[in-house]
Amino acid sequence: MAEPAIYRYRVNLLNSEAINFKTVVTNPRVYKPQDLQAAAGNLEIVLLHAGDSNPYIQSLVEYIVMEFFSMAHRTGLYNRQKTLWESVSRIADVEIFQHSKGIFRITPLPIFDLNFLDHRKRVLIMSRLVQPDAGFTDKALLRLVKDFIRKASRTEFRVGLFFCAGEPFSASVCQQVARMTNADDPVGKYESLLPEPLSIPLNLLAMGGGAAGQAEGAAPGVQSIRLAHPDLTVSRRAHAASIEDEPKPD
Repeated sequence: MAEPAIYRYRVNLLNSEAINFKTVVTNPRVYKPQDLQAAAGNLEIVLLHAGDSNPYIQSLVEYIVMEFFSMAHRTGLYNRQKTLWESVSRIADVEIFQHSKGIFRITPLPIFDLNFLDHRKRVLIMSRLVQPDAGFTDKALLRLVKDFIRKASRTEFRVGLFFCAGEPFSASVCQQVARMTNADDPVGKYESLLPEPLSIPLNLLAMGGGAAGQAEGAAPGVQSIRLAHPDLTVSRRAHAASIEDEPKPD
């Protein structure tokens, strides 16, 4: 079971007159990587409780709120996951819940659910984080993925899901999710859509763990994160239809 929210983040726009993700969404093809970098720098993520946050959670929040938006724009993934991509620009708050086990003696687990909310407190994006140091087997991870999908099916308004676990990300879990999300289709695989009635993207994220997994040039404790599924590496895209609808302007 999941406990009540252990803490929350607020996402603030620093300067409404300057470039931001909402302006990028209105006409994405005219913006370049440096514009996306400026838009990300116009956001502030504030922890709404005293004390230190879990560095894994902090890293995941920053990735989804800032880095995923820019990466999807740079690679053209936003064309295939447009509703999810646009919803990132509307994130106002993030709630974090920790899983636990036991009835009379509660033991917290290294599993967290994150809800990314708009200004009306509607859940836009859901994420599940299994800490990289948790040591779960592939079978256990797959059970957590399926449980996460079931939870999403009972949640209104959500437009996309992220499941994050440690490096190296389980190949068998990736394969199972690939089967769920029509990965045989050369273009549809980038949409990564779960079957009806959900029909929303499920993206898998791989997170580094500890000092070895720290993102290069980042603040202490910030972990590196990559998109494990769908696979956007050049070798996988070489023989597939482009995930972009048309070239971006120079």
